[in-house]
Amino acid sequence: MKKFITTFIISALFISNLSGQNYFLSEEESALIFQGNYSDNDGVRAFGITPSINANGKLSFGVSLQRFNSKPSNGYKTTPFVSYLFLKKARETDIVNLGLGVHYSYESIDGDKSSSNIFGVGPEFSYQFILENDFRITLGTAIYLGKSKFEYRNYYNELSTVETSFSLKDFIFLINLRHKKTFFEFAVNRGGYSGKHSDYYVSEILFGFSLGYIIF
Repeated sequence: MKKFITTFIISALFISNLSGQNYFLSEEESALIFQGNYSDNDGVRAFGITPSINANGKLSFGVSLQRFNSKPSNGYKTTPFVSYLFLKKARETDIVNLGLGVHYSYESIDGDKSSSNIFGVGPEFSYQFILENDFRITLGTAIYLGKSKFEYRNYYNELSTVETSFSLKDFIFLINLRHKKTFFEFAVNRGGYSGKHSDYYVSEILFGFSLGYIIF
């Protein structure tokens, strides 16, 4: 079971951006954004797309659709999310953002009834440097806390449920490079699950990157 849950953790923890894409937009900037992401950690490869709608540089909502592949199992993950920046302080050469992000993930294993449900919420902070020729660099961090429920088939092919309390994302750090409407992002994510009624704990440090385009 540990390998099964570890596979879910690696695929679940990696979301290359924060809950929304509002952190690299300008004040009052609204946009439809399309983003593709990829990660390969501890034998679990995840890739997908993330379309989102962003209003006035503060409100962001969308959905991340991902496919993950590993030796023990393959599956899909769907993650709707919303983020709102309570503070967006723009100056000539920089922008400071502070907000709250919420997301929910549902994952399923191919050809099986195994699945997981994950809910996360937490504060998001980012700082953007505005350079010449419309080139921007954004540094972002977030801490997400949440709960999960795993359902899996045991040795006797019986469906079992494991409920855990966990820190979904202990810490996420990213660098976003934007030039006009195109952006590249690299993320480092440290997170894990701890058992609700036991000493069971799994922790992972993950890496991934994504490419995106601001459609309008």
